[in-house]
Amino acid sequence: MRVSKIADLGDVVHVSGTFQAAGSAFLAAQAYRNLLVVWPQTGAFSVGLGGALEGQNLQKEAVECYQRALKTETLREDLLA
Repeated sequence: MRVSKIADLGDVVHVSGTFQAAGSAFLAAQAYRNLLVVWPQTGAFSVGLGGALEGQNLQKEAVECYQRALKTETLREDLLA
């Protein structure tokens, strides 16, 4: 049985959050980077990456992610989804 792209997306988002909650900011950041390769205009993923980078004390890179997220057209909708 083939898993749909939407289910795959949900799984990756869930795994990203799980990594972050478990204290593995590095793995969470990698998961968010992978999401952004496929969906670069999804502001929520940039916010997630920013949080993961903050967890690694990479403040400058985190701010860049937050700034990128603010430039997306659907940030509010992405965050509420």
